[in-house]
Amino acid sequence: MHRVLPGFSLALLLSMNARAQEPAPPAPEPLAEPKAQTEPQEQTEPRAQTEPVAQEGHSLHGQAFDSGPRQAALLLPGMPSVRFPVTTSSSEAQAFFEQGIGQFHGFWFFEAERSFRQAAALDPSCAMAYWGMSLANFDNDKGQDRARGFAAEALRRRDQASERERRWIDAWAALYELDAAQLPAPRAANAAEIWKAKRSEKERRRELVRKLEEIVRAEPENIEALALLAVTIWFNTDHGHSISSHQPIDFMLDRVFAAAPLHPAHHYRIHLWDNEKAELALRSAVLSGPSGPGIAHLWHMGGHIFDELQRPREAAWLQEASSRVDHAAMQRDRVMPFLIHNYGHNQEWLSRSCMQLGRRSDALRIAANLLELPRHPRWNRPEQARDIAWYAPQRALDVVERFEDWEALERLVVSGHLLLGTGDRALRASAHGLFGRAAAQRSALDEAERARAAIVALRDEERAARFERAGAAEDAALAEKGDEEKVHEAMKKALREHASAQRAIESELAFLEAWMALARGEKDAARAHFERANIHQPYPAADFLRALGDLEKALAKIDEGLGKAKRDAALLARRLRLLHELGRTDELGAAFDALASATPGADLEAPLFASLAPIAAACERAADWRWNDPWPEDFERPVELPSLGPLTWSPYLAPSGRCWNEEGLAFELDEWRGKPVVLIFFLGFDCLHCVEQLRALRPLAKSYREAGIELLAIGTDGVAELKSDLAALAEEERFPFPIYADPDLEAFRAYRAYDDFEKAPLHGTFLVDARGRVRWQDVGAEPFLELEFLREEAQRLLRLESAPAEEASGAGSSQR
Repeated sequence: MHRVLPGFSLALLLSMNARAQEPAPPAPEPLAEPKAQTEPQEQTEPRAQTEPVAQEGHSLHGQAFDSGPRQAALLLPGMPSVRFPVTTSSSEAQAFFEQGIGQFHGFWFFEAERSFRQAAALDPSCAMAYWGMSLANFDNDKGQDRARGFAAEALRRRDQASERERRWIDAWAALYELDAAQLPAPRAANAAEIWKAKRSEKERRRELVRKLEEIVRAEPENIEALALLAVTIWFNTDHGHSISSHQPIDFMLDRVFAAAPLHPAHHYRIHLWDNEKAELALRSAVLSGPSGPGIAHLWHMGGHIFDELQRPREAAWLQEASSRVDHAAMQRDRVMPFLIHNYGHNQEWLSRSCMQLGRRSDALRIAANLLELPRHPRWNRPEQARDIAWYAPQRALDVVERFEDWEALERLVVSGHLLLGTGDRALRASAHGLFGRAAAQRSALDEAERARAAIVALRDEERAARFERAGAAEDAALAEKGDEEKVHEAMKKALREHASAQRAIESELAFLEAWMALARGEKDAARAHFERANIHQPYPAADFLRALGDLEKALAKIDEGLGKAKRDAALLARRLRLLHELGRTDELGAAFDALASATPGADLEAPLFASLAPIAAACERAADWRWNDPWPEDFERPVELPSLGPLTWSPYLAPSGRCWNEEGLAFELDEWRGKPVVLIFFLGFDCLHCVEQLRALRPLAKSYREAGIELLAIGTDGVAELKSDLAALAEEERFPFPIYADPDLEAFRAYRAYDDFEKAPLHGTFLVDARGRVRWQDVGAEPFLELEFLREEAQRLLRLESAPAEEASGAGSSQR
């Protein structure tokens, strides 16, 4: 029987009026008590092998099952309430199937697949469980081979499904051009090679809509069919289909809500009207989160609507709810942030919303926490647009500049949160530019010149890299025997693709030179440099014009910005300051009221707001001039935010576990507490990829140790096998780190380097800090081989250990 976690109070959520305390998210399942310290049972015979046989770490059931969730699902609290009966002998499988449908409605695709896998594990004959796995990968452009593989498994079980279920299975079979008489073998090496689509994806997805319409006509009361039809039409806008009229889809959703007022399809209505007529999704923006309060994305999406309606207070509340739900789930499930759909986008937007509201401390705390998150060479890279590590420094620098908080910039660099020596050159130029401008404003021109020299070096590096890319494009085009026009076009494309970074760096340089010229009293030169700079944000441009003495032009820049964001705290504060300096005293009262009403949670200690204190006194305003207006009647808050989870991410506590050395002596993993350690879980010396990983670690062990990081490997072999394998190594082949045996897989299970569905160990690499917290992990079908990256990332993360986000940002919550 699978553990069922305590649920949210549905009565509370349905009432949508009372503000009551939700139960706290459940803690991770407690680990079993350690076994008595006796030597593990040795295997005297080789493990039995039965067909099919898979490579170590890979699924027995085929490539589609190699990726995705490998740990068992739980019946989670706060999941949407849906009804989608399927043919199964297991009531528990039915519950997991419906949980998966609800999670799909919330775009929690990874967990939806886990729920469907759990349903299949409980009832392998349940065809719709495999259809659900395909559905969970339906919108994953990189996972279409897996989606097709799952659809094939559903079709393989079609005869065991009802007539109603066959309609769904057949619709997906048509989408992926599957023929029941010619299904691919489950363990096909590469599904992408098997399938060469005869029709375009646009055509196939159009046919899917037709088949879903047939299901709706056959089952007019099936609101799940209506909801899935609506979202499929919306999904198809990414595949060459436009929506000529949004209203008919909205009418479909009305039918869903007439039958189920709190159905998670409120999420779909938000997507439908986002960037169209946001006000038509206002009610759904309020109800989306409560329709599935345990799914972060359902809270997040309401923020889109309120942001579009220029209501940042409500947007921030919903984004914070999303953030807290994600953090609770990551602690419970031990999932790295970079694997959470939409997490980075929500966090960076929450930071922006806090900035709009004047919540400097919260905005900086969230941005600093983003800088603390683990990076991954595939999933989270600072140079990859829209990855968390790409967003993080932008938000941190934005907070500094908006609120004139130059001390925070220094704290972030000293603490190691902002790394000026690595990453995107344009972002590094922005950081150096901020340092230089702050120095120029206090006439510290030597410091400003050092920042200028750093930007010049970055400009030259970017220029050289750009021409190098153009040369590589030329070589590639010539290798393909392209004519002169194709070669030139390839080179121009390479130059064009990287032009924006070059321009951004040159703009930073010109802007810094403008401030430096102004500090020297050279106003004409300063103005000329400023005109060369391409400054998009209104507040840095206004700040320079103010310093130059062009107060009216500075005010015009601020008013231009307020035309797009009328409740932006940084703009409203600057407007008030400029009106005061211009002597327009008759306008100060209204300007102060606009600022006070827009910033109920403003951080008055922020330098920008602190500069307003004399103006407040002159206007006979209280020192705390903020208003705390009641929330609007159209925005209900069904939970207290802290009940959903923590505001920021923190690493989970490493589990305990036991393994054995080659002499059969027990070793508790807790014994390493007090020093950082990288744990390698490998699948024995018979696993060639595992041995490759261990051999790659051998020459790096010294550099890890010099960085203060120990290495420890744990394998699946028994004690006798381990002793024999280690003894057989030549002196130069021996490993400069301890290797332990875990034949009972106790440590593997404790660290979840284990496939619960197939009862098999997985490859795992973990960084555990001196306080026993898991700072980084990679678990899957293949061992992690980018070990130099891991060493550098471990050093970065461990340096941050002594300066958490709150300390580095100087932040404390200012929410009111």
